[in-house]
Amino acid sequence: VKKSVVYGGLIILIVYFPIITLSGVEGKMFSPMAMTVSFAISGALLLSLTYVPMMCSLFIKPGHHGDSFSDKIMDFIYSKYEPLIKNILLFKKQVLIAALSLLFLGAFLFTQSGGEFIPKLDEGDYNIEIRLPVGASLEQSKAISTKFEKILLSQFPDEILDVVCKIGTPEIPTDPVPFEATDVIISLSNQDSWKKVKTKEELTKKITEILGDFAGISYSISQPIENRFNDMISGAKTDVVVKVFGDDLDTLANYSNKIAFLARDVKGTADIQTQKLGGLPQIMIRYDREQLSFHGIRVKSVNDLIETAFAGRHAGIIYEGEKRFPLSVRLSSEHRSSLDDVKLLMVSNKEGFLIPLKELAEISIEKGPAEISRENSKRKVNVGFNVRNRDVESTVKELQGKVKKDIVLPTGYTIEYGGTFENLQRAKERLQIVLPVALCIILLLLYASFGSMKDCLMIFSAIPLSAVGGIVSLMLRGMNFSISAGVGFICLFGVAVLNGILLIGHFKVLLEKKENSIEDVILMGLKDKFRPIIITTLVAAFGFIPMALSNGAGSEVSKPLATVVIGGLISATVLTLIVLPVIYATFATENKKKPLINEELFPE
Repeated sequence: VKKSVVYGGLIILIVYFPIITLSGVEGKMFSPMAMTVSFAISGALLLSLTYVPMMCSLFIKPGHHGDSFSDKIMDFIYSKYEPLIKNILLFKKQVLIAALSLLFLGAFLFTQSGGEFIPKLDEGDYNIEIRLPVGASLEQSKAISTKFEKILLSQFPDEILDVVCKIGTPEIPTDPVPFEATDVIISLSNQDSWKKVKTKEELTKKITEILGDFAGISYSISQPIENRFNDMISGAKTDVVVKVFGDDLDTLANYSNKIAFLARDVKGTADIQTQKLGGLPQIMIRYDREQLSFHGIRVKSVNDLIETAFAGRHAGIIYEGEKRFPLSVRLSSEHRSSLDDVKLLMVSNKEGFLIPLKELAEISIEKGPAEISRENSKRKVNVGFNVRNRDVESTVKELQGKVKKDIVLPTGYTIEYGGTFENLQRAKERLQIVLPVALCIILLLLYASFGSMKDCLMIFSAIPLSAVGGIVSLMLRGMNFSISAGVGFICLFGVAVLNGILLIGHFKVLLEKKENSIEDVILMGLKDKFRPIIITTLVAAFGFIPMALSNGAGSEVSKPLATVVIGGLISATVLTLIVLPVIYATFATENKKKPLINEELFPE
């Protein structure tokens, strides 16, 4: 089996190549796993050709087959399997049609499954971002957040341990936000002690109802790490962000409101937020250039005066021994607190006469832009929303269809979809490139091993048929396709191909040494390799069972991967033991004229 072992090990190494090439967040999550497995397979490949044969020569002694308990179990299973495969070989066309039907069914189910970047991790806490109308004061934010805290602690004393609110920008300005923005951190108690609600989904629904009673606010319910993660990736603290790019702020605000309105009718969207571009009160000073010219006053002089009076200007340094203190000059607080203070600011002309600023300019309070965001030097506005009770991909695609149908953007304006959806699309695009390359390399390795493209394609058929089991297992557990599940499919392909190599390679050896029909060779090969195939599958499947059934922190990411591998291994084993022999019996040509079953080798 040296040839099968070497090429099987190389194929598994190649299978993990697409995972190593992943970039971004998914690369940081899964490439260490792929590299670890690759190194382990390399070591196992070397040991299987050197250390293992030496140890076998020392410890394995000749004995009678069937004496041990494990032999009796495998013999019993094979005694039930042998008549089944004999009958199946008589109905090759029907089996091939059933396999093709199963393949098309799997492809259809895959198109119906949802998609998400990475399953949401349950961090055990909440991070709720509350936004008041633009220009709200610190006192208003404090009043709203205090009231919200008291309601939560009074209504959910057994579920909530503590509530902490952060208003505005922290002392270290890592997250610069205005006073109207409040982050509410809710620490939850152990779920076993909950009384009013039983699940986190119920608690989220109750908190949403409480927030709905606060008029004029917008909010987003998330988790602390998830909130920061989304903010770093897309600039918005929601699962999905729709970015509208353009030049005019009013136009951007108009189209963002239209998109937010359309998003409300999309199933799965929640906590819809539109970035507030306008509404911030500003003092506007428009100079009367004729008056300034008449009095001989320069615009720069007036600008300097306003800056000095209200913002302050550096005027010198005061020394106290070795200590230095900067000295700045500005009006006292009582003379810079109202619009009249600006209007009555005295400006000196060239003769030294003082003229109030209101005689030289039109002064008013107007609502201006509260925030101007840019990305790649382009102005943008964000429309963010979270996704609940539905997968991200289908939610965004439904919204994309509505936007394409109902919104026509002017020239120079574009829309992009970011957040976790953007990460999912990027990872899928990368896999669509590297996965076919890896599969082509696997095909070349199979051809180098067998020298026959027909045999290669027979073994290669294990890949799509094993994927059917992974797809069905995901749907049975109510999971969406994610990058985690995609990595599971990649892991699965190597094991599925390995069993095919083992079986087809043994068939070819038997054909070279025995003058029997292909059907006889298939039955002999299955009898010889039945135990290795079953044990290989069970070892791999049992290794993933703890991951598939775990409920600890981070299990949401590992469950899809393990589910795909276990379900795929089941279908791969069925393929190897039932469908692959039928395919080989149908398309192989050596000794085809021999009888269907050799009665001397296999008496009734």
